Amino acid sequence: MKHQSISRWLSQLGLPQYCTTFEQEYDGVEDLLHLSECELLELGVHNFLHRLHLLTSLRLLQEREWRRAQALGRLGPGPSLQITPHGPTLSHQ
Repeated sequence: MKHQSISRWLSQLGLPQYCTTFEQEYDGVEDLLHLSECELLELGVHNFLHRLHLLTSLRLLQEREWRRAQALGRLGPGPSLQITPHGPTLSHQ
């Protein structure tokens, strides 16, 4: 994945209020792909629905990267996104 702007990504998600916080810690969206819910809380994302929206978007981006790498023959089976009552989870097949 090429460096995707955090501010652009957050604006597309309708969550531009987190731009400053995320950009102080990370260079691009690809640096966020492995964030957990706990890490989002530590960054100040206290709203559950905001965390759910961010995690869902990050997992979809992560899955897209796995599929791209798999298509290039670099990886085995990729992750699978599942939405549970406790939020999105990513499992590796």
